[in-house]
Amino acid sequence: NFDVIYLDPMFEHTNTAKPKIEMQVIRLLAHMLPETDWKKAYQCAKKRLIIKQNYKSPILGCLPKPSYQVTNGKKSRYDVYIKP
Repeated sequence: NFDVIYLDPMFEHTNTAKPKIEMQVIRLLAHMLPETDWKKAYQCAKKRLIIKQNYKSPILGCLPKPSYQVTNGKKSRYDVYIKP
């Protein structure tokens, strides 16, 4: 177990230029992360879990409500889950 776990899954950007096919595949795989992996990360974090998300993405339904959120401009948001 770790004190803090930070996850930074890649998310689609809203620009018109498409990245190379390799990057498209990596992004696709990152979006396919099963709920069990999110739950496992939450269980393995002793003190907190931080997940970087797209600013407009919904909160993950498989985890409890984040303790707080930090926004970084209009592109990304950090959902912080503090463990009791």
